[in-house]
Amino acid sequence: MLNNIFNAIGRLITMVRNNDITIVTSHKNSDPDALASSFYIYNFVKNMLHKDTYIILPEGLNEVAKKIAHYFNIQDRIFVPETLLKSCLKYYKKTVIVVDTSSIEQLGGLKDIILAADTLIVIDHHSGGNLVEYADASIIKPGYCSVSELVYKLLGKIHKPDSIEAMMLLMGIIYDTRRFLIANKDTMLTVNELLAIPGVDYRRAIELLRVEMDLSEKIARLKATQRLRFKRINEYIIAYTHVSAFEGSVARSLLDLGADIAIVGSSNDETRIIVRGRASTLKKLGIDLGKDVMPLVGAYLKGSGGGHEAAAAAIGKGRLFDAINYTVKLVEDRIQKALDMLSKNKVVR
Repeated sequence: MLNNIFNAIGRLITMVRNNDITIVTSHKNSDPDALASSFYIYNFVKNMLHKDTYIILPEGLNEVAKKIAHYFNIQDRIFVPETLLKSCLKYYKKTVIVVDTSSIEQLGGLKDIILAADTLIVIDHHSGGNLVEYADASIIKPGYCSVSELVYKLLGKIHKPDSIEAMMLLMGIIYDTRRFLIANKDTMLTVNELLAIPGVDYRRAIELLRVEMDLSEKIARLKATQRLRFKRINEYIIAYTHVSAFEGSVARSLLDLGADIAIVGSSNDETRIIVRGRASTLKKLGIDLGKDVMPLVGAYLKGSGGGHEAAAAAIGKGRLFDAINYTVKLVEDRIQKALDMLSKNKVVR
């Protein structure tokens, strides 16, 4: 891992220059944070390093990111069809830069292409995933609340964002921090710098991020509630359920209903477990879902797992209900251990 941020960007530039083309990519159904960071790196490599550069995102964008791409009229201009890219890749030495992605399972149909890159660079703010094991260089900074913030800190001094880039980076930060709910002081300083760039409009950014929940998402939330189960450990509640889609949305809705930790599973081509928690609860208990829980779930699924303190996921193969129950048991044990430790500390005092 490249820990020094200046050495990291210097080595990144060298690696890009050593190959013929650069591909920037991210996770399946990329969100505004993935879109913004990909777009910013794309422009940096293309305009500053003068390399042929392409963005290709497995399974495209989520609904919010689609709205942003359409508003700025960038989707048709820079995104390359996967079939075309596959046909020409074998003729070029390629650098692949993966952003906002911690595990190879999140790369979908692009996994084999990405792992076959001449040079693979991973830039992320999640911890615990397995993608970094395949990288020639990685910039992993879990202290950042979004990859948009991280890439701005990496490149902002040498590639000042224009108004479109700055707006997109701002929206990436707003989206990934859940409208600053999990932001920190450095995040707000970065936001202040972006707002100072001419053409950046905070109100417009908020409007673009606002997407009406469609019928299928509403139904997913209601079905998840029908299947809902929960466990109580002292004053804390673990809620868990399963759906076929919209796992993150469902998990957030369970927190809104009163759960302290929400676990949502789905199983299509792969088994996926999403966990969300209240930041105040996790801080009090000293639990980091991205480090303490989901890597173990990923191993259980023979896949990978990781994420943030209050938002994490695991992907792999296995029986859905067994995986959910395993995750519930892990969380339950972590809470009980934390409560036992807090009780011992009170006795000592």
